[in-house]
Amino acid sequence: MQHLVLVPTPIELQLLKREFATTPENTVFDLCGFGVAAAGVLTLQLINTYQPERVSLVGIAGSYDIEHLVSGQAYEFDSVSMYGIGAGSGSTFSSPRDLGIPQFQSTTGENVFDTIHLNHHGKPLLRLLTVASCTNHETEAEERLRRFPEVAAEDMEGFAVATACAVAQKPLTIIRGISNQVGIRDKKFWQIEQAIQSAAALLKSKIDN
Repeated sequence: MQHLVLVPTPIELQLLKREFATTPENTVFDLCGFGVAAAGVLTLQLINTYQPERVSLVGIAGSYDIEHLVSGQAYEFDSVSMYGIGAGSGSTFSSPRDLGIPQFQSTTGENVFDTIHLNHHGKPLLRLLTVASCTNHETEAEERLRRFPEVAAEDMEGFAVATACAVAQKPLTIIRGISNQVGIRDKKFWQIEQAIQSAAALLKSKIDN
């Protein structure tokens, strides 16, 4: 099996598979779980089970700049950072880099503190911020952006999946459809189905190539 497509939640998986008349050849869709803990463990387990040549993470995310990353559209991210692992919280938070303690060491011997780069070649695309608990209001979003001003969107699995793929030495593609603006929790303003449809179209273009 060549391609493992990971999706965090059952609703995202259901909507994604609905966009495919048939499962692409040499591709399998499976759940990696919701949040950083489940996603990291299950990704390694699924890699061990399926032994794929490459992995894709597909699902929804919130946009920090809704005029730049538009609701209902999908984007590929070539790097992912992690917020929430370290010491303290809010304005007193210290990241692994602040503490001088790497989260892990890559197979190339590189210390990984807060960010994993998925594509070391070509022009940088977009950075995703993985959080243990999603942003709940504008003040919280501003605080996270002060620490990671280069991030464009927020999810809850990307860094964990990227860590598992780095350990397993599997190339990873992250595709996220934008369902909402970061900090807006009222789902009447969300576009989940359209976000997944766009993510499916982007995934299809990657599979076809």
